[in-house]
Amino acid sequence: MIDTDKYEGHTLAPWFPPDFGGEGLLDNKGRVMALLVYDEEEPQTSDEWLANARLIADAPLLLAEVKRLQDALKEAVEVVKEMEGMAYAGADTDKFANHALEFIGNVKELIE
Repeated sequence: MIDTDKYEGHTLAPWFPPDFGGEGLLDNKGRVMALLVYDEEEPQTSDEWLANARLIADAPLLLAEVKRLQDALKEAVEVVKEMEGMAYAGADTDKFANHALEFIGNVKELIE
């Protein structure tokens, strides 16, 4: 699992990729965050260069998504533990089934 704590304090989104040929990746205040260098010895296509710039620019959004998914997985583990307890305690099958269906719905919502 990625340790997201090491990113605490990063510049918040949005970040903006430069146009092809531009060098600076800008933060939400217009400051240069990173320089993107075009290597003439191993050139990239403009599509590849722009995709890389966009990926870097989306770093704060990707980090937020990783954190959201990690939190959801931790919650899912707790729900499964609760359901295991219900099963061992001989919970009413309708109650257990409703709990399971609610859990499935939450997981589907998470990934959609």
